[in-house]
Amino acid sequence: MQYPFDEQAEKIVLGSIILDQRDSYEAFLKLDSEDFYWDNGHNKPIYDAVKNAFESSKIIESAAVISYLSDNKTLEIIGGVDYITQICQLVTSASDVNFYVRQLKDKTLLRNYLMQMEKVINSYNKNPIDDIGSFVTTAQNSLNEIASERRVEEFERVGEISVSLAKEIISSTGGDAITGYRTNYNDLDKIINGLNPGNLIVLAARPSIGKSALALNIAYNVAKANKKAVGYFSLEMDNRMLVTRLFSNVLEVPFDKIQKGILSRDERLRLQEKSHDLESAPLYFDDSGKNNIDDVIVKTKKLYEQTKDSGGLGLIVVDHIGILADEKGFDKKSDQEKIAARTRKLKQLAGELKIPIICVAQLNRDVEKRDVKIPQLSDLRQSGSIEQDADQVLLLYRKSYYKDQGIDTGGQKKEQKFQNALKQDEPESDNNQNIPEAPEGADILSITVAKNRNGECRRTFLFFFKAYGRFENPTDEYLAKLKQFY
Repeated sequence: MQYPFDEQAEKIVLGSIILDQRDSYEAFLKLDSEDFYWDNGHNKPIYDAVKNAFESSKIIESAAVISYLSDNKTLEIIGGVDYITQICQLVTSASDVNFYVRQLKDKTLLRNYLMQMEKVINSYNKNPIDDIGSFVTTAQNSLNEIASERRVEEFERVGEISVSLAKEIISSTGGDAITGYRTNYNDLDKIINGLNPGNLIVLAARPSIGKSALALNIAYNVAKANKKAVGYFSLEMDNRMLVTRLFSNVLEVPFDKIQKGILSRDERLRLQEKSHDLESAPLYFDDSGKNNIDDVIVKTKKLYEQTKDSGGLGLIVVDHIGILADEKGFDKKSDQEKIAARTRKLKQLAGELKIPIICVAQLNRDVEKRDVKIPQLSDLRQSGSIEQDADQVLLLYRKSYYKDQGIDTGGQKKEQKFQNALKQDEPESDNNQNIPEAPEGADILSITVAKNRNGECRRTFLFFFKAYGRFENPTDEYLAKLKQFY
């Protein structure tokens, strides 16, 4: 196969560098010797020569290039002094070296892509395919890795940034305006400023606290409110189970009643109505338990492309990172190395696609050993890599989880003090406002924002209706009391 190249662009770039050293900065920033492919790399030695002069702080000129080529016994191979003169004569005052540099990079990208396709075909022809899914995934990953290559970004002048940023700030409503996608949990949105593009948000707790339920609630809220596609990777629950949980959530009917089909006539009518609401939400589930981090990346990019014309991709949720399948060659790596590789790739993906990614994670058992069970950053499994890559870390805690097991959480005095405070705010007459009690069937979920790259770190609270996996905002008065006594 004849792979693509651009002979003219190669010669003009090399001639431009030799004639004007200012053009060398653009070329050396973006080009490698592999970008010079014409005639089996005929121009590679010249590029090596000019780059050697540049790195040696020498003046790049014909004499230095010729001397380098002569010392390396390649001068005659490339056509001698006459060829150096020829490529310099191609350069005119109108030659735009940046344009030709981009041309070379595009040819290299296409060339590498075609070469990789040929390798995939050869592998198919020469080796037995035991697992078609694995073969396709590996092939797709290798091609996507090449296709996703980006040119080196340049400095951006502060004046250019300031003009566009000032317009955004001036046009904002001010006050409690949230720049990211709202989770619909008001105080949490104020702390983290919503879910912002490029951010990796870690949602962590011990088992059965409610982390998957909260992640699912947020995913549904973002999809419904913003008309943006949301991709949800579930590694423990299948798609039907997730939708059943959403039915329970929106109907406010216990999950087990829906699962068993024990519904009243009114509940069945409401279920039919709500199913149409869910149908309109651009929420996408993937319940493949065999997903590894590369599968997540490939499927996310595919969803990103598929939804470009219908509002775009707004959020990805991975539930949860600890049980992703091992990547190829990672089976012998430590858990810490695996988690580090995954969080790093998720952060890169968030930045590349400019979307927020929520990553659900599990806390280690150290939290169970303390008298006070409120989690800390150090309770994250493999916390070093997760803490480093995450923009926000949200740690969940529910006292009732431990209370139901008869475990002393070290907070009985605070609990009694809180209940007394509520009673003290009871009205003396009907004209006085009081602090309402927690809704029936609701637990108090504590969310500690333990890391917030661009904001404050503090606790907030939600009501958690465990029976139907739903979260609601406390009233402002109740929230103020919670913050005071918890």
